[in-house]
Amino acid sequence: MRLPEALEEGFWQEVRKYEEVKHMPYITSVERIGIKKGIEQGMQQGMQQGMQQGMQQGMQQGMQQGMQQGMQQGIHQGLLAGIELGLELKFGSEGLCILPEVSKVEDVDVLRAIHEGLKRVNTLDELRRIYQ
Repeated sequence: MRLPEALEEGFWQEVRKYEEVKHMPYITSVERIGIKKGIEQGMQQGMQQGMQQGMQQGMQQGMQQGMQQGMQQGIHQGLLAGIELGLELKFGSEGLCILPEVSKVEDVDVLRAIHEGLKRVNTLDELRRIYQ
């Protein structure tokens, strides 16, 4: 509803006085609708940003875990290859008979101990004691 200019100015003066007395600002219906829409947009944008950040963090963590697993697997395979070569050089084809047992060892530290043990053991039984 549109008021004549003089009445409209008087109306707004009364509104300001009321706001001061009651310590309560007057919010028009248009402002209320704008505020509501702003809140809804803010929530929607916040959710989108949160999801995007969550996905990025999840991907980074997944990549890091994947890299760590890949490195561990590479170390594991490298140690097994070194042990296989050491068994063959030190004990010949007889040494390769225990390779299936050694291949079941998952712990990289134990595989390192086997690899190092090849330098000082004299029998396959001595080597078995390292991982059994």
